[in-house]
Amino acid sequence: MRNDRESNGASGGITPAQLEILKRTVLFRELSEEALLELLRDARIRKYKENQNLFWEGDDGTKVFVILSG
Repeated sequence: MRNDRESNGASGGITPAQLEILKRTVLFRELSEEALLELLRDARIRKYKENQNLFWEGDDGTKVFVILSG
């Protein structure tokens, strides 16, 4: 999983704990781990400050956001 250093400066990669969270979600739970990892190949983990906007009304719907915590 690629890290978006411009937005958060966090280290790259998905942790095993984060992968487990995704495996339990309705959207991803039917996928094999291999299929999920392939889907996440181009994903980015970002951290946002409290009350920071993720998107705005009128933005193109070209991304999927999965909130891991918060």
